[in-house]
Amino acid sequence: MPGFYFLLQGSIRVYTLGTDGRVRLLTLCQQEDEVLLGDVEYLTGSPSPNHAEAAGESILLLVPFDRVLMETDIALYRYLAMVLLGKMEQASENATHMVFQPLVRRLACYLLDASNDGVFTGRYTDAANYLGCSYRQLMRLISQFYREGILIRENGHIRVLCPDRLKQIAQST
Repeated sequence: MPGFYFLLQGSIRVYTLGTDGRVRLLTLCQQEDEVLLGDVEYLTGSPSPNHAEAAGESILLLVPFDRVLMETDIALYRYLAMVLLGKMEQASENATHMVFQPLVRRLACYLLDASNDGVFTGRYTDAANYLGCSYRQLMRLISQFYREGILIRENGHIRVLCPDRLKQIAQST
C-alpha cells in the first residue's frame, strides 16, 4: 500500500477470504467512522491479510508514506495507536455481539448501521456472512420484517419504514 487512505465520502467494505474461498465481511465502514486504511501496513511493513473495497461511490484521500519524515513524528504514532485501539474495541464489540445476541437483533443493528437515509443497498450475501447465518435464514428474517411493516422492497433495495421499531428490536434483550 503506498500510503494512508482516509475515507471522505461513501462507505467501504473490509473483508477477508475464508479457507473455503467464501468472503467474510469484517466490517462496513461509513464516512462518519473516521476511516483510516494503511495503518497496519505502515506499522508492520507487510500487506494486510484483509481486503477493502468501496461499497458504492466513495471518495478517499491518499497520504503517501514518507518514512523519513514520519518515523520521528510522535503525534502520528499517537494517532495510529488511537486508531488501532478503536479498531480493537470495535472488533471486540462485534465478536461479543455475534456470540451473545440473537440473529433478529443482529440483523436489526446491521440494517440500522448499513443503511443510508433509511435505504439499505448492500448485498444480502455480505449481510449473511457478516451476521454468521445462511442466506436462507437472512431472507426469512427480512421477510418477517416485510410482513410486520418494518421494511419494504423498493427499486431493488430495502427501505426502512419504521426505524423506531428496528431500533427497539436492536436494543431488546
